[in-house]
Amino acid sequence: MASSAIEILSRLPVKSLMQFKCVSVSFYNLISNDPLFRKKHLHHQSNFKKVILVPHYFQSFGENGVLPYPIVSISSELGDVSMCMIELKLPICGKVRFHSTCDGLFCMSMSGGGDVVIWNPTTRRIKTFQSCRLRLPNLPNPRWIGYSLAHDPRCDIYKLLGLTRYRRNTYKLFHWI
Repeated sequence: MASSAIEILSRLPVKSLMQFKCVSVSFYNLISNDPLFRKKHLHHQSNFKKVILVPHYFQSFGENGVLPYPIVSISSELGDVSMCMIELKLPICGKVRFHSTCDGLFCMSMSGGGDVVIWNPTTRRIKTFQSCRLRLPNLPNPRWIGYSLAHDPRCDIYKLLGLTRYRRNTYKLFHWI
């Protein structure tokens, strides 16, 4: 594929890219499977407004239900902060807690110490980490505080982070790939 086409596609919004996947096999492979293209697209998108997800519990009714959710948007210009509501169509049902976002991916958990889910709303794919796989080492009286999703640029992977408190004012950070 011509480098000019790749450059143009890398600057498009995600919603448009999802439509271009249907144009040809080469477009589909570029958008879906090329890690260099993903990096280039993320780099171009990072120049836009940053979004902060406000952690909160919500009752989800699955894909048929639309969930209004508050977000805070921060522009690259200093002092340009706004809050708005977005509509999310969640792929899971039940009481959900949103923890963080990273590169358009959402990190959330099910209530009651349940599974942790990483969700890509653009592709509608989810990755579930069962709570039994996120066991802590032997710590006295561990209590989960929260989770977060982060990108490690050194090895170009996403990491699921878990923060726990096991003594008064004593915290421990764990990560899983």
